[in-house]
Amino acid sequence: MLEGLVQTVEKLRERIRAHRSSIGSYEVRTRASLIDPMLCALGWDVGDPTHVTLERPTDSGRPDYALLGATGKPVLLIEAKKLEVTREPINQVVAYVVAENMRRAYKVPFCAYTNGDVWEVFDVLNSNSVLNARISSDDAADCAFKLLGMWRASLVDGSLRTPVKLPAKRQIKSADQVDHDLSEVEEPSDRRAWTLANWNAEDGEPRSIAFPGEDAQVLHTQKDLLVSVAKYLVRTGRLTADDATCSSGRKRHIVHSSQRHPSGKIFQAPVKLADRLYLETANPFGQTIKYARKLLEHYGRDAGLDGRVRLGQ
Repeated sequence: MLEGLVQTVEKLRERIRAHRSSIGSYEVRTRASLIDPMLCALGWDVGDPTHVTLERPTDSGRPDYALLGATGKPVLLIEAKKLEVTREPINQVVAYVVAENMRRAYKVPFCAYTNGDVWEVFDVLNSNSVLNARISSDDAADCAFKLLGMWRASLVDGSLRTPVKLPAKRQIKSADQVDHDLSEVEEPSDRRAWTLANWNAEDGEPRSIAFPGEDAQVLHTQKDLLVSVAKYLVRTGRLTADDATCSSGRKRHIVHSSQRHPSGKIFQAPVKLADRLYLETANPFGQTIKYARKLLEHYGRDAGLDGRVRLGQ
């Protein structure tokens, strides 16, 4: 399964590179050339009405794809855009799901958007992003691992299981070499980089986080790192709506009382932490680490708090 998905990612990456100009301006070409093949590789037969409903009507419009669960009810609604569209249609696709959920007892748990290159899935019930992949720039194997969360066998029961991150690439050693090297292996607790203060983007995305005096939490996506830090600060009374502004420069808020940056732009991927308290999560991974540290520095009552926040792979 994974090997075939990696091959699909590589094939679609080359297709984007070679044919962007002819595909990019047309949604129908984007769907036929990029989106449908990826859904097929993930086990969703777009032509099978027991798998996928196209243009499913809701009170606010027609999402392009409704992926159906084991009971025939949608588990994920997808809004498709042409390849050249880079603005994330978050509000549009969320409106589809809200309209669907308001008129039915059954609640659609996930929604997504894609332009054939970027794929992002949102957990509607918990208001956060749970999957973000970019075919054109992500490592092919890492991209395939992320997209496995949309594999039909994983999603068909209405839950989305994010696979564990691929381990760092290492040279394969013989048994004798491994025996000789055992004395040099460091346990995770001995690694300086296993705290937020010392974690670098090159270390990869952490899979867990533990705050002082609390049990470890699983991190499903890179955005969960920033969300968990913000929620910890809210939970401990450090971050409140009365002091809701922490910014990065003069044009961008990290947290704010409204969903608008100083530049006037709307938050691209807001997470509501409390009344009048929103977190912007649309950041590259390196910025996510930087902003998590900045939040702890800005709102933390103890110096060096980021050095006591443990991360793990």
